[in-house]
Amino acid sequence: MNAKHYSEEDKEKILEPFRIALKIEREGKKFLLEAAEKSEHPAAKRTFEYLASQEDNHAEKIQKMYQAISDTGESIPMEEDPESPQEKIIGFNRRLAELKGEVRASAGDIEAYKTALEMEEDTEEFYRQKIKDTDDPNVKRIYEYFINEESAHSVMLRSCLEFMEDPASWFKNQK
Repeated sequence: MNAKHYSEEDKEKILEPFRIALKIEREGKKFLLEAAEKSEHPAAKRTFEYLASQEDNHAEKIQKMYQAISDTGESIPMEEDPESPQEKIIGFNRRLAELKGEVRASAGDIEAYKTALEMEEDTEEFYRQKIKDTDDPNVKRIYEYFINEESAHSVMLRSCLEFMEDPASWFKNQK
């Protein structure tokens, strides 16, 4: 895909959403790590730690694009992850199933899941809005990537909620 070249004036318009996205990803990581620390359930702890690590991956991709546009005035193609969002969900659910028989989650864990889910959905919506504001194929691609990632995280969080609230139903649905 051909990169778009931004004038000094246009750079600010395209960089601002990336600054906001970095802030969102960093705040998300902070929340997830705090939730992991407070969690009483191994599945909840693992989930929050995993999602926090994903926020690092997102921030790195955002930072690379931001730096390229800032330094050269041109967007860059995004490096693809070796694993698709669907493969991440499958692996995640497989690891979750290994925790069968663990203690049930606390009310605090359930609330943290619900808050994290809301944050993921809000972040996905942010990227959906931003994709409409650009005609740069590289920038569109990174926003599409984040939409898919945030959607996958929402699926994982919903899966965790079901696992915690109704394990029998969760296992039934995995077949």
